[in-house]
Amino acid sequence: MRIVILLLGFLLAADFHLQSISPAIDAGTTLPQVTDDFDGVTRPQSIAYDMGAYEFDFGAPPPPEDLPPTVSIQSPTDGAIVARKSQVTIRATFQDDIGVTSANYLVNGQPLPCGGVVTLCAWVVPNPPNKAYDITVQVRDTANNIGSAQVSVRSSK
Repeated sequence: MRIVILLLGFLLAADFHLQSISPAIDAGTTLPQVTDDFDGVTRPQSIAYDMGAYEFDFGAPPPPEDLPPTVSIQSPTDGAIVARKSQVTIRATFQDDIGVTSANYLVNGQPLPCGGVVTLCAWVVPNPPNKAYDITVQVRDTANNIGSAQVSVRSSK
C-alpha cells in the first residue's frame, strides 16, 4: 500500500511533456478523432502525431528552469575534527532536473582548485590548531541557478 501511495505521489508530481530530443516526437499513431492533446495543442504539430498525452509544441518556449541543484556534502561531516596538515577529501553529491555545469569548492570563502563538475576535492588542512573552517560546495545548473551545501569543521589541537 505504501509503495502505491509513494508511486502515485511521484506520478502526480511528474511532468510528462515531451522534450525536444524525445524519440516519441512524430512516433505516434494517427487517430483522426483526436485533434488536440491534454493542453489543447493541435495534433499533429509536425509530420506525424507524437506518442503520449502531449504533443511537442515546436512554437512554445521551453518551460522555465527555476529549480536550483540539490547539493549534499558526505564528507567531512558537520562538526568533524580534521588533523592539521592532513589532506582531507571533500566528497559531495549533487543533481539537477536539467543539468549541472559547474561545482565550486570553498573553504572559508576561498576557492579550492577543483574545477569542472567533480564530486571529490582535496584540501590540505592548515597548521593552526583548533581553528574553525566552513566548507561550502556551490553547484550551478544550465539555467545559472545555484544550489549549495555547507559543513563546519575544526582543526585538531
